[in-house]
Amino acid sequence: MFRSLILLFTVLAIITSSGCAVVKSPVGSEKQYSGVNDTGYDVYARLTLNDGHYTLTEYCISDKGRRSLSRYAAICDIRAVSDPWQSYVNTKTFQPVFSTDGWICSTQLFSQHSVGKGRANGKDKPSCKPAPYWESSLVWGEFYQYLFIIPILVASYYTEIYFDYARYDQAISEAITNSNAADDVAKLTAGYARFLAKEQQEQQEKDLLKQQQKAEKQNKVDRLKRLFASSASRSKAVGDAICSADNRYGYVERISGEKIQIRVEAKARSADYYFFDPLRSNRIRSTQDGRIIWDNSSNWGICSWLD
Repeated sequence: MFRSLILLFTVLAIITSSGCAVVKSPVGSEKQYSGVNDTGYDVYARLTLNDGHYTLTEYCISDKGRRSLSRYAAICDIRAVSDPWQSYVNTKTFQPVFSTDGWICSTQLFSQHSVGKGRANGKDKPSCKPAPYWESSLVWGEFYQYLFIIPILVASYYTEIYFDYARYDQAISEAITNSNAADDVAKLTAGYARFLAKEQQEQQEKDLLKQQQKAEKQNKVDRLKRLFASSASRSKAVGDAICSADNRYGYVERISGEKIQIRVEAKARSADYYFFDPLRSNRIRSTQDGRIIWDNSSNWGICSWLD
């Protein structure tokens, strides 16, 4: 029993120590390609391997997050284009959009996961290697010292995943030859330009409508103010029904010079100058008052329709 525990802890220690490795940098050198996109937009395409041949598919356009993804079908999903397993390239340079930094892959009983990159949108990656132009090499560490002593280590180990520019060059060169990238990019950018023009026109129409509605509202307020001022300038008599600009209404009880005593009945719950609007509703929602107050006659207009 004691020996079994020692063996178990030894295996765990070896597996753990095997992952302590520096991530390997890309091998080879970056090559310059003649892009097919000279527009002001970033257009990305997916480098796809179909039936043993590389092509460029799933073109999308990046607008730097300025618009909702649902507004235009070909807007790139930022998470997808930055994912090495999706293999998106920039059509201006044909360089990878994703990072070419490598990582460590852990294999535990034949189940792989890449440390720090093991899940995509909540789902396990199918493999530690995103594409054939990514390479792998075993992280030896202390692993080799115990391999022949503890054979189970063949099912539990770490590998380095790193980018190979030479193999990428072969893949992207073949994809460019097999694809109509220039035409596809031209169609996509032209469609997006039309979309932006339509969107701009729609926004201008909305802004114009808002301006018109604001002007109409202000014109209505100005008109009601004039109607109120005309009504408020009229002389008043005891018993007259009167209304204020803030929608209080009641009756004149007494008059003393420019002052009038008012029995305030209630206050309508509506916008100011409600009682002077010819298009008002006859159904009044109001808050009861009942106070007797004195106020300047000029603050109250005649509301004959309350009689």
